[in-house]
Amino acid sequence: MARKVFISILGASFYGYCKYTKGEFVSSETRFVQQATLELLNVKKDWGDKDMALFLLTERARKDNWTEELSVRKDNRTGNDVPYLGLQKELKDMGLPFKPKDLNIPDGKDEPEMWEIFNILFNELQKDDELYFDLTHSFRYLPMLVLVLGNYAKFLKKVTVKYISYGNYEARDTVSNEAPIVDLLPLSSLQDWTFAAANFIENGNAERIEKLSNDKVSSILRATSGKDEKAGLIKGFGKALLQVTNDMNICRGINICKGDNMQKLKSYLKDVDANIIKPLSPIVTKIEESFSCFDGYSNAECAIVAARWCFEHGMYEQAVTILQEGIVTFFCLRHKLNEIDAEERKKVNDAFYYYTKGGIPTGYESREVVENIWNDETFAEELANAFFHLTDIRNDFNHSGMRKQPLTSQKIVDGIKKRINSTESLLLNRESELQNTFTPLLLINLSNHPFSAWSEQQYQAAEVYGKCVDLPFPDINPLCNDQEIEQLSDEYLEKVLVMSNGHEGTLTVHLMGELTFCFSLLRKLQSRNIRCIASCTERNVTMTEDGVKHTFFHFVRFRDYTNT
Repeated sequence: MARKVFISILGASFYGYCKYTKGEFVSSETRFVQQATLELLNVKKDWGDKDMALFLLTERARKDNWTEELSVRKDNRTGNDVPYLGLQKELKDMGLPFKPKDLNIPDGKDEPEMWEIFNILFNELQKDDELYFDLTHSFRYLPMLVLVLGNYAKFLKKVTVKYISYGNYEARDTVSNEAPIVDLLPLSSLQDWTFAAANFIENGNAERIEKLSNDKVSSILRATSGKDEKAGLIKGFGKALLQVTNDMNICRGINICKGDNMQKLKSYLKDVDANIIKPLSPIVTKIEESFSCFDGYSNAECAIVAARWCFEHGMYEQAVTILQEGIVTFFCLRHKLNEIDAEERKKVNDAFYYYTKGGIPTGYESREVVENIWNDETFAEELANAFFHLTDIRNDFNHSGMRKQPLTSQKIVDGIKKRINSTESLLLNRESELQNTFTPLLLINLSNHPFSAWSEQQYQAAEVYGKCVDLPFPDINPLCNDQEIEQLSDEYLEKVLVMSNGHEGTLTVHLMGELTFCFSLLRKLQSRNIRCIASCTERNVTMTEDGVKHTFFHFVRFRDYTNT
């Protein structure tokens, strides 16, 4: 379990009594905001003996505000001498579950002393600590030092900054003598968002943004009077952004060409931009600008644009893979070939290969398709040359350059850029000449559990199979004989084929139910090369005190039926 660490710098000034407030919380009357903050954090009840509180003390602060011994000090407001007890005594009286730790620090009058303070505090931190900062008495540059230290330790020690606050004694109500505690955590959260957005803009990596959209939204919303529903909007945006960047990073060509994830992201971007809290709006705008290059393109053209996007974000292997497969998809769509069928795609690849070899070999079965591609006005020697070099670069990547004449890193980068440029000039803005539909994916749910009743985990796992439609499972009489089961499976095979119209080669059937019927239908579906999957679940059994057994099934994954 992560250790909780409270960190505060104790000043040397005379502190008057007041009560500190935050929302409905009202502290004990105290001279020290540290005591009030520890009460606000409910340290006495919620923290343990492994947690700790660190107090950084200059020599003067130790003498004037830390000692347990009763002293007499002059009240700045009245000029009177008053009895004065230090913070150490107040902490002891609180009954904390751990012993507070005091650390000597220099005054911080120059750069060497600044780094000494930094190192003293950093060396006290451990891996995975949760940090709670009070910055009230952090003099001069120390608030900035603490914020920088927090980010530094996030990276090197995987700490989490959970809390930053400032006790504004000067803003107290003179009648009630209550002073507000100001939440400064949103400033740290905004820093996190800025760094994550910069990482995305430079490298196309959205993981930190997606994590922040789940973990670091609430504090900013609270600080800016944002509404709770906006948090859900930001979380959806983070998830959609990660889906799009994963499509690029893992080369999900179908998703890129269909553009569904991109459209979902752009929809979120519009909603977020209209409803986002002001500090995050410029960051969202930067992200939106990153994807503006996709505007006006669809299908195979999106793959070519995606190749450029990957290249500009340093994703060179993804760029060359998506570009070459985008070219193949482009000609599949122009010549009415199934763009996700391996044999159909091979015909396009053959067209480029045989062009560079100077002719089609005798007896080649798909000569007509290849010649039609060669006669296509968009097919040019420059494009064939680019395709040839893309193949060479991909081979170099795939073999890690472990061959007799490996390409240099610079030649690879320059080569990809050159082929992106030539492909864009030859193939982009040809959308009107392409088939307007991209072969869609379809999942037929043939089971006793309708799609609408699936768990969120099963629903998300099914997204990769395309749009899901239900085909209700038949009510099978246990007295049915073999012939009746075969007849029933024939009927359902026909229903599946009718429903799959326009989805040949992209259909998946989720088949779960009575075993003999499923086995019969499975053989018939597989004989037509239709993919079939089953749900895999964990079986959890509980027994009540009265002996009643309850069985629950938790979805884990889909598994393909093997075709042996």
